[in-house]
Amino acid sequence: MNDQSLVIAPKLNLAPGWCQISPDAIAQKETALAASALIGKVTTPEQNSTAGVALARLQAMCRSLEKQRKEITDPFVEAQRLVKRMVDEFKDEAERESARVEGLMKEFALEEKRRAREEAEAQQRELERIERERLEELKRIADEQAAREAEARRIQDEADRKVREAQEAAAKLAAEATNKKQREAAEKAAEEASKLALQTFQDEQEKYRLGASTSYNVVLRSRDVTTAQGTELRDRINLLEDELKFNQAMGRTLEVNRISLADALKKVVD
Repeated sequence: MNDQSLVIAPKLNLAPGWCQISPDAIAQKETALAASALIGKVTTPEQNSTAGVALARLQAMCRSLEKQRKEITDPFVEAQRLVKRMVDEFKDEAERESARVEGLMKEFALEEKRRAREEAEAQQRELERIERERLEELKRIADEQAAREAEARRIQDEADRKVREAQEAAAKLAAEATNKKQREAAEKAAEEASKLALQTFQDEQEKYRLGASTSYNVVLRSRDVTTAQGTELRDRINLLEDELKFNQAMGRTLEVNRISLADALKKVVD
């Protein structure tokens, strides 16, 4: 927009030199200054009178210059006031509309800030919700893991109790076995304990496969199987030894093994 096209006014020729000091004013100034320059001090009534005349000339010249300045500039000052009032009245509606539009823009900016703040708060609430759900899920997983571990310990304790009971029963029978019949009972108990230990080991393997046990527990159950089988074998050997001693004492070794005396002698000769 070209600012010069908004206000139309006559152009004044205010080029350098359009207003000048008159030669008469220059002469009056020089005369007054020359008269005042002769006054060095005032010590007598005559000097005081001369100084008063020089002062009156200087003041009269200054008043005359100031009067003529006002006569020249007052129209410009009045024109400036008129132009300002005209422009103010003309731009009043534009300024009101400008203020209105600026107010709308400020309201929009405030609304945008409010919307951005609400979005940030909503995002923060969503993050907090996600974090709460994550913590709740972790707690749920931990509780389930603790429950599985507690159940595994219960199963393990029950299995250990059964193994201990079986081992104690086998040990008791073995300790009380003083004859062949008692040895048979001990061997039978050891066999049952071995079966139970094997079943417990297989159960532990299944729990490990399902994630409810550890490899350490599986190794322990495997060791229990080995111990039970060793006990069963030892009792079986003891039973055979007792049977052998019994048959030897009864003289029935060949008969029990279905060997005739002739066959035994023949094998010795051969």
